[in-house]
Amino acid sequence: MLKTLLNLLFPVFCIGCGKSGGWLCSRCAKRLIPTVPECFVCRRISGGYRTHTTCVRPSSPTRAIPLWRYSDLGRDLMRDFKFKGYFDLQSTFAAIIKQRLSHIPEIRELVKESTIVPIPLHRTRQNERGFNQSEILARIITQFAWKEYGFDLKVVPLLHKLSANQHQSSSTVEERRTNVKGVYQMNEIVAKDCPKILIVDDVITTGSTVSEAIATISEWYSINRSTQPEINCMALFRGRAYFNKRAAPSQPVPTDYSTISAS
Repeated sequence: MLKTLLNLLFPVFCIGCGKSGGWLCSRCAKRLIPTVPECFVCRRISGGYRTHTTCVRPSSPTRAIPLWRYSDLGRDLMRDFKFKGYFDLQSTFAAIIKQRLSHIPEIRELVKESTIVPIPLHRTRQNERGFNQSEILARIITQFAWKEYGFDLKVVPLLHKLSANQHQSSSTVEERRTNVKGVYQMNEIVAKDCPKILIVDDVITTGSTVSEAIATISEWYSINRSTQPEINCMALFRGRAYFNKRAAPSQPVPTDYSTISAS
């Protein structure tokens, strides 16, 4: 009853087409394009979303699974959520995240025994916005893991952000890389031995944010613990693959990226 009354007083319109009734209508939801299994570094096809052994760097994840391609629709959804205060968009994100996760065979193994670590915001920016979008996405993932597999995963604030650098969305490729250098610090109070860490971000573009987070975590564990955890990452969106020309030639490059099955 309350929801119906609120919809009458404050009608919601699809961000994609303007149709009333919800933030994302069923027709526009079909415009979301699932990602394909690819290497985090070179962006060429890789089974199980694993980073190729020839591409592995100290700051690269073992697996990186973005769920949907970052299209104009994805950009509009994230803009309205983060900058326009449409906080109830999180129910829409929950729906598309759970839908996509259920179609990726690697998800069960990826989340099993994982500590979930959202990319942090600086406290100034989080106070302005009122929430951390990556933390919300992380909690949606834990809900899915509990419902589907019975995994009781914890969202842990393993990282602090030391400075409020400019928005990555408004930066050039080179600026994105330099913006995040040295901006994270380990929260040693909550750090513990764990077999796997799953970093969660909203959008991966150049991968600079995730790489810096991984470098910070890896360095701390190498100094303070005898074993390194496996570090993976997941994001709601990632931009269309550009295919690094230096990628291993044994990995095929798809001629039509949009037609390849994601699972």
